[in-house]
Amino acid sequence: MEITLQRFKRYLQDTLGLHIDPKPLKEVGEFPRFLLDHYGLYTASLLGKPCVLAVDYEGDVLTPAAIRKHLDMIREKTKVSCIYISNSASFYNRKRLIGHCVQFVIINRQIYLPALGIDWVESCRDCHKPRAVPKTMAASTQIVMIYALMHKTENEFIPLKLAEALKYTPMTMTRALNELELLNLGKTVRKGKERQIKFETSSLLWQRAQPFMQSPVKKRIWLKANRDAIQKIKHLGVLAGFSALGELTMLSSPTHPIYAISRQAWKELQKSSEVEEIPLVEDSDIELEIWGYDPMLCANKGHVDLFSLYLSLREIQDERVESALEELMKEIKW
Repeated sequence: MEITLQRFKRYLQDTLGLHIDPKPLKEVGEFPRFLLDHYGLYTASLLGKPCVLAVDYEGDVLTPAAIRKHLDMIREKTKVSCIYISNSASFYNRKRLIGHCVQFVIINRQIYLPALGIDWVESCRDCHKPRAVPKTMAASTQIVMIYALMHKTENEFIPLKLAEALKYTPMTMTRALNELELLNLGKTVRKGKERQIKFETSSLLWQRAQPFMQSPVKKRIWLKANRDAIQKIKHLGVLAGFSALGELTMLSSPTHPIYAISRQAWKELQKSSEVEEIPLVEDSDIELEIWGYDPMLCANKGHVDLFSLYLSLREIQDERVESALEELMKEIKW
């Protein structure tokens, strides 16, 4: 039992960067003997939420329906969420556990904790083959890279702290760090029980990362908007594009302001009757850039971060823009 518990703890640390400290459940005497014959019961806290861990002694012997019934009994007694832990479970039984709404961790196979926004599945097919290097970073990976470049003094990052800072799940942050390591932009290290990724943050890292990075702008929208709507947009987003470049360099700003907002912020804005999307920039009051990640996460003094700004404008073939961007990036102190 202790071996299974230790493997479970190590698995969470390696995949999600989570460190937990399970304690034996005090109310264990209140449960029937048959239940205690199958499970070791422990209390723990995951991402700040209390839970009971039901560690299966045998693994893949009980049916998913029986496991669901047993966890319901435990939850009814303890009044907190219950998580099934096992060394093994077939793919078929894992699907059935999900169908029965059972939260579970099958060590080195799958983490299914929907209440915490976590669904991690290990891929073992062709696992002897090296993973293909992606051509471009995912949006979540790119914001991690930018965050690391902006926090040069930290150097080392763990998924849980990145999740808190960037408002993603630890699982997404783990995948982002795995992708950065695959791109040879960071190196995994271990400090005590925590898995971390270390960056040699410098202008060289920025140069190496750029070929894999994309413009954060997924869509451009022109709006007719009254004063109240414009104030709302300023609250939801930050200056971007030529408006931000004009503020930061000698380049002239456009006649209408340009703001960057997240997809979620755009959905919120669409509910308002105070804005009207129009086809022509000449008739607009404001231009919106809808970004693949939240521009507010790394915003600085009312405008988007310099790295994202550069990426959003680097394809523009205009000597004045190229010169302004070059001037801007020289201001970064490495």
